[in-house]
Amino acid sequence: MSEVNEKDLELQEKSLQDLFSDSQESLEEAQARKAKEEVSFVKAKYFVMDSLGSYNIRILPLPPKSDRRGYEYPVRQMLLKINNPDQEAKKKFMYVKVCKATDAGYSVDLIDTYKKLALDAVKDDEDLVKKIKGGTFGGGLAYGYNHAMYVINLDKEADGMMIWEASNGQFKDLEDQKESVWKKMITKSKNAKFPCPISSWNKGFPIEITKKKENNKTEYKFIVDVVSDSYELSEKQLKDLMSAPTLPEIIYRYTKYHMDATIEFLKQYDETSDLNIMEHEDMLNAIEILKGELPADDTSSFSFKSGDDDKSGEVSDEDITFDKLAAIYDDLQDKKLGDKTEEGQNLRSLISEYIKSKNLSVAVKRGKSNSDLLDEIEAELDTLGGEPTSKKATTSVKSKKEVEETPEEDVSDDAPEEKKEETEETTADPAPTEEATPRRRRRQ
Repeated sequence: MSEVNEKDLELQEKSLQDLFSDSQESLEEAQARKAKEEVSFVKAKYFVMDSLGSYNIRILPLPPKSDRRGYEYPVRQMLLKINNPDQEAKKKFMYVKVCKATDAGYSVDLIDTYKKLALDAVKDDEDLVKKIKGGTFGGGLAYGYNHAMYVINLDKEADGMMIWEASNGQFKDLEDQKESVWKKMITKSKNAKFPCPISSWNKGFPIEITKKKENNKTEYKFIVDVVSDSYELSEKQLKDLMSAPTLPEIIYRYTKYHMDATIEFLKQYDETSDLNIMEHEDMLNAIEILKGELPADDTSSFSFKSGDDDKSGEVSDEDITFDKLAAIYDDLQDKKLGDKTEEGQNLRSLISEYIKSKNLSVAVKRGKSNSDLLDEIEAELDTLGGEPTSKKATTSVKSKKEVEETPEEDVSDDAPEEKKEETEETTADPAPTEEATPRRRRRQ
C-alpha cells in the first residue's frame, strides 16, 4: 500500500476530535513560535559616528547560541530607491534597505539573478557593464558589504546594546589592531589560549575610535585601549546578550515586503536601462521560486500607500545619517562626479529625505549645491549639539520577552507638508553650479 493511501486510511479511522487533538499546539511550540514572530517587530538602535572626534565602545561577543564564534556577522545590503509612479503623490520616492535573500536562507536572490542576466545582455557595452557592476549610487547593482556586531557605547552606556555595521575597511583596520594586540597578550601571559582582547566577555578591552580629517579624507583610527583595565561584562549584560535577538535574526530579515520592493525597483531599473530583463524566463522563474519559499503566513507587502505595507524595510534615521551623506559626497568628489550627474542627484535626494526625517530647518532650493546643503546641515547639527532622532523615534534593542506585540512604526515622513517657498525644490533638482574645489563634509 502506498504511503498516500496509508495516510488517507489513517485519517478515515480517526474521529474529528482525534484529528484536532493531534494538531493542537503545545506550550513549547507556542513559545517558540511567539519568540520567532516577536523578532519581526524588533527595531534595533544603531551606533553611528556622526562627527569628528573620539568614540569609545566595548564590542560584545556572539552568544553561545550563535552558529559561529567571534563577534560579527558579514552582511550584504542594498538601499533601493523606488520612484512613486503617482506624480500627484506626496511621496515622490521611497528608500528600502534589503539584505541579500540568499544570506537569509533562500535559494535565489532577485537582484543577483537580474544582474547576471543584465551583464550578459550588455556584455559588448563596456561602459554599461561597468555601471551595472558598480554600487547603487552610481546606478549599479552591487551589494554593499559590512560587518554587524553588538556594541556598547561607553560614552552613553545607558543606551544599552547597539548594533554597529562597520564598513569592510573599518573592519579590516579593527582586525589588524586586534591581531597585533592579541599576539602581544599571548606572549606576555604565556598563554596560547588567551581570549580575544576586544570581544571576550571577561578580557575584552575598550576600543577607542578616532574619526579625523586627513589630507581631505575622512579617516578612522582604531586603538585597543590596553592602558585601561579590561571591561568585564556583568551578569546582567550577559543575560541581556543571551536574551536579545541574534544578529542574523535582525540583519538577515527578508520578507514578502522586501521581495515586492525589490521587484518594483528592478522593474523601474529595467525601464530606465531599456533592458527588458524582467520578462526573461530565468527572471520570472527566480521570482516564482522565491515566492514559493517565503512563509505562507507572510502577509506583508510593499506599497506607497500609508498603512498598506510592512514598513519593516523602510529606512529610518539610523540608516541615513549625516556621516553617511558626507561619506557619499566625499566618494563622489574623489570620482569627479558633480551634482548634475546621476550619482549627484541620488545624493541630493538622500539629503532631502534626511532633512525631512530630522525635521531640520534647512531649505532645499535650486540655487544651492549639495555642498551648500551639507554645510547648512552641519551648522544646524552643531547648534543642536548632535544628530537628532527622527520624528518617529526607534527603540533600542530589547529582549524577546520585552518586545511589544505591535508592528514596527512607520518611519516615513507622512506629516502634512508646510507650504513651500516658490524657489524651494519639491524634488531633487540639479544644482546650478559645480564647486571649483571640493570640500570635505566633516566637522573640524
